[in-house]
Amino acid sequence: MGYKNYPITEKPDPRNYSVILASQSKLGMLKKLELLLTGHFIDQEWTDTGWGMDYSSAAAENVLMETGKSAAIRHQKPSKLSRDAIESVNKIAELCRDKGVKLLLFTPPAFFSYRKNIEPKRLETLTGFGFKLAEASPNIRYVSYYSDLRFESTDFHDADHLDQKGAEKLSQIIDKEIIDWK
Repeated sequence: MGYKNYPITEKPDPRNYSVILASQSKLGMLKKLELLLTGHFIDQEWTDTGWGMDYSSAAAENVLMETGKSAAIRHQKPSKLSRDAIESVNKIAELCRDKGVKLLLFTPPAFFSYRKNIEPKRLETLTGFGFKLAEASPNIRYVSYYSDLRFESTDFHDADHLDQKGAEKLSQIIDKEIIDWK
């Protein structure tokens, strides 16, 4: 059984709870394991307040252009993770509705090279899902920052990830969104 008798339907995947195992590649996993075994601390990748320190600005426009295309291609492949994520968000939304807890869902900003390579139907499906959940309950709000003009190339680490400055900017925008939510 899960938290407060909420049933766990699957055995948890340790990759979702481990800094080492969460690496996208075996090489990344080995590098983090090496750091840990040689007495270095992996948590040095984050500040005390949780900001990642390895997401500097890409600065080069060509990097943003290249990563936009490759990330868009990678993200359009159907996967079990996508289905699991949708199921998880539905369960979280249901719990929030039942408990009267406000839930803010959002689509983060993406650089235009990413946006131009995403199939419109894929984007429509994702944003439609967010809007549908928000329509179902007054305590759920969905906001899309996907093509928000407040974010410039200097706010991105790559085409689908903000850098430190961009993440802080997004956090401040979301903070205001929450404060203004009545």
